[in-house]
Amino acid sequence: MDQSLNHPKTGLRRLAALIAVTALALAGCDRATQYRLATVVPEIKKAQERAEAEQQARALEDAYRFSGSYAGVSLRADHPLALKTRGKLMPAIPKTAEPGFGGAAPAHVLFTFGANQHPYILSPRDAQLRVFPVAAYRRIDPALSRAIDDLKDVLAKQPVEFTSDIPVLPLINAAQIFRARVRYLSFENGAGVRFVTAYVDELMPVTNQNIVYTFQGLTSDGNYYVSFFYPLTTPALPDNAGYTQAAEDIDAFIRNFDRYLSDAVNTIERQPADSFTPSLAALDELIASLRAMPVLPADDTAARGARTGEATDTPVPLPTPEPTLGLWPARATVALNVRAGPSLNDRILTVLQPGEQVELVARSVDGNWFRLRTRYGLIGWSYARFLRPYVLIDKLPVLDVGPTSTPPPRPPATLTPTAVSGE
Repeated sequence: MDQSLNHPKTGLRRLAALIAVTALALAGCDRATQYRLATVVPEIKKAQERAEAEQQARALEDAYRFSGSYAGVSLRADHPLALKTRGKLMPAIPKTAEPGFGGAAPAHVLFTFGANQHPYILSPRDAQLRVFPVAAYRRIDPALSRAIDDLKDVLAKQPVEFTSDIPVLPLINAAQIFRARVRYLSFENGAGVRFVTAYVDELMPVTNQNIVYTFQGLTSDGNYYVSFFYPLTTPALPDNAGYTQAAEDIDAFIRNFDRYLSDAVNTIERQPADSFTPSLAALDELIASLRAMPVLPADDTAARGARTGEATDTPVPLPTPEPTLGLWPARATVALNVRAGPSLNDRILTVLQPGEQVELVARSVDGNWFRLRTRYGLIGWSYARFLRPYVLIDKLPVLDVGPTSTPPPRPPATLTPTAVSGE
C-alpha cells in the first residue's frame, strides 16, 4: 500500500480518489474483473477507516499534550489533567488577627486547572499550583516561617512515617487526618514530598469527595515554595459519605473512628497507582516537569502593601525567637483535637500531637477549655485537662462563651500510616 497513507490528510484524499477510480473501473469491466475489483474495495475502505481513526487519535493526543509557562513558571504534561490550564499573578493576601481559610500569603504565581479559575479562597479540592517567594512569606509571620523550616527538615530527613501533619502552605483551616502514599519527588529545579490525604473539619468517612493529592516543595536555591493540590477519586472508596445513619450509628462511628481510619488508609495504600483518577504517575510526571523561577512585580507589590497592609517585599524585623511560643506556653499531653469552639459539637480544625507546643490565648469561665494558637497560627479551643502549661495561668484572660461541654476521658488519637515506596 502507498506509504503516503500514513499521513492522515494526504492518505484520506488518495483513498477517496482510489475508491472513485475503482468504481469507474467496475462499470467498464467484464464480470470476472468486476468480481476481483469488488474484493479490493472493502480492503480500501478498511484502510480508509484505519487512517481516519489514526487521525482522530493523533488529534486527541495533541489536545492532551500540554506545554506552557507563565511568569517564569512552566509545566509539561501528556495527560488531559493539564487541559484548560491558566497562569496568573495573585496579589498578596493580607494578614488578619486570626488566619482565615488559606491564611496570609505574599504575591505569587498561580496555575489553575480545569473549570476552577477563582481560587482566591483556598480549597485543596480545587486543582491548583502556587509558587511563593520564601523570603516574603517568612516576613509575614513567624508561624509561617516555621512551616517553611519544618518542610526543609522533612525534605532533609525524608521520614517514611509521620507523627504529625506534613507542613502545608497556605494554611488550611482543617485537619489533615492522615498521610498515605508518601513519596519524595524532584522537579527541574527543586524537590518536595507528595502524599494523599483528606482535609476535613469534622470526623467523617474518607470518600472520593475529600481525598487530595498534595505536593509541597522548595526550589534548590531555597528561594521559592511550591504548593500543589489535585482532587483524586478511586473505585476503592465510596463516592460520598451518605449521611443517612441514625444517631446511635454516628456515635458508634465516632467512637471507632481510629479503627475506621486505619482501615481506610490501608485501603488507599494497597491500591495500584493507576487505580486513582488522575493516576498518581500522571500527577508525579506533571510535578517532575515543573520549573519554578517566578518573576514577580516586587515594586508594585510593595507599593500596594504600603497602602493596604498586605504582605510586601519590604523587609521587616522579626521578633527574636523564644524557647516557647508565647507568654502562656503549654504542650499537649495526648493527641488532642483543636476545635472551632469550646464544645464537642464544634468542628475540628486540626489535631495536636503528644508533646506539641501551643500558645494559650484565653480560657473559658469554667476553666474546662483553653483557647490557643498552634505553631502554624491556627486559633481554636482544646480541653484544658490534656494541656500542660509551662507557667502559671492565673492572669490568662477569661472569655465568657456560655455553657461548655466536657469531653470523654480520652480524645481520639491520630494515625501514622506507613508510606508506600517504589510506585
